[in-house]
Amino acid sequence: MRPLRIRAASAVPGLYVHIPFCRSKCAYCDFVSGVFPGETRTAYLSALDQEIARRIRAMPRPIRTVYIGGGSPSSLEDAEWERLLDLVRRRVDVRVLREWSVEVNPSQVTDAKLAPLEGLATRISLGAQTFSPALRRILGRAPEDPACIEPAAARIRKRFDLNLDLIHSIPRETRADLEEDLRKAVALDPAHLSVYALSIEEGTPLAEAVARGSLSMPDEEFQADALAIVRERLSAAGFAQYEISNFARPGRECLHNLAVWGGGEYLGVGAGASSHLAGERTRNEPDVFRYIERIRREGEAIAERERLDGRQRAGELAMLALRTREGIDIEAFQEMTGLDPRATFDEAIRIHEAARLLERTDTHIRLTEAGLDLADRVMMDFVE
Repeated sequence: MRPLRIRAASAVPGLYVHIPFCRSKCAYCDFVSGVFPGETRTAYLSALDQEIARRIRAMPRPIRTVYIGGGSPSSLEDAEWERLLDLVRRRVDVRVLREWSVEVNPSQVTDAKLAPLEGLATRISLGAQTFSPALRRILGRAPEDPACIEPAAARIRKRFDLNLDLIHSIPRETRADLEEDLRKAVALDPAHLSVYALSIEEGTPLAEAVARGSLSMPDEEFQADALAIVRERLSAAGFAQYEISNFARPGRECLHNLAVWGGGEYLGVGAGASSHLAGERTRNEPDVFRYIERIRREGEAIAERERLDGRQRAGELAMLALRTREGIDIEAFQEMTGLDPRATFDEAIRIHEAARLLERTDTHIRLTEAGLDLADRVMMDFVE
């Protein structure tokens, strides 16, 4: 497996911009997002501009990656969209950026949305999720949108790297459904694929439907088979799995996410956005209206602060690194924490090595193929 140089990626400071607006709320989503009127979007963009202007000064080095996510950033009206891009462009030095990623929905991909991104964005992440109208209804997404995915992907691919987002292990999904989703996704020739297993989040309509018994999640056997199918089909199509849920053509990995998994520093702006700066983790006020008001009054809207030190910090770094196929770089880990991961996590390593879920080399500790299917179980033993 080609090394991904996560140590180098972790030194790249990033900016995450959260746009909490959607045309409609998906049934599975517990993100900070929803449907808001125009005046709220206008006030939010003003607050966002104010927060970036103030907080970007705390970054130790120039921003090298930008990621605009949501919500659905592309749900903004065209004038709002241009304002968003302009306020980010004014606050970062685009000349030194290595990557600029933006999330969009298929039905919202227009020339008016793509044209302002030329010369700025390098990656566009298209939220396909599934091509099945029936499964889209279960997810609370527009069942007619699959017809928009192919033309949207073609438009994006002409100008930018195309990333496709897919979801598997959806209630009532069959193996044939998953195979067809992967076949159609590969046919669109993306540079990158993010393929996530659906999780049930408390308080969502999907969770309520499962609790009532009107829907049931696929069993563990289906989910394990789904993971194997995803890896097998995408590997055969030339994609390398570089993280549990992410696959890329050679050299097309997402640098922003690699930096996060490598324990790097990043600034998150917007309602509910998280940051990691100078060893401190913060999270912004998640309520959109309170976020706007706090930015107006205080210039910032931090709701939570946490400083991870010693063993706690080491556990988090190990957990993040184990999400990647590279795993824990022993030398880099020692440089960042002052701890040898082989001694710090000796018991967990021995247990999972014996179960053939982890493998150890002179330089790395990583999940095996079998360990990828049980990653959450393994990683929890590295966290206090």
